[in-house]
Amino acid sequence: FAAIAINNSQLLEMSTTDIMTHLKQKHYFFTVVQEKIESLRKTEHLSVLMIDIDFFKSINDKYGHDGGDTVLISVANVLKSCVRNSDVVSRYGGEEFVVALFGMGIDGACRVADRILRKIAETETEYAGDKIKVTVSIGIAECLPKKDDAKSITKRADQAMYISKQKGRNQVNISPENAKQLSD
Repeated sequence: FAAIAINNSQLLEMSTTDIMTHLKQKHYFFTVVQEKIESLRKTEHLSVLMIDIDFFKSINDKYGHDGGDTVLISVANVLKSCVRNSDVVSRYGGEEFVVALFGMGIDGACRVADRILRKIAETETEYAGDKIKVTVSIGIAECLPKKDDAKSITKRADQAMYISKQKGRNQVNISPENAKQLSD
């Protein structure tokens, strides 16, 4: 039974983990976040960061997909280094990543996002004799009790990330619904 349990655990890990970045996959993220939202108490917080690498297409165009993959792995490693073990960092798709910060409200999420923004901008990824530097655009949403599910909070973080893109990239923006709450 122990061998079966170990094998099942390994299969679960393989089926929920992105093979290249070693981050959790999107479906795992949604499952865990939905479970957490359903068990949130009124005083608990949950925030989501949506992160997109700025001008990633130009990296693929210049260095090919191997160069792009090297950058994705580098960004994934920075993301993992900026969050707690209890948080979930996932590859959302392409050059997008999503992070669930459990027990953390907007203020804490902003500090984490700023740390990620700074650390990624400082990181040099070596590929084909070049040092590649990238920036990211980040959107933040905090769970609105009795309103959000995993999809809606992620959508709000994604919309905030697009605000970051529209305002010039390499920055963090908060979901308009959460920003409104802060100003009330």
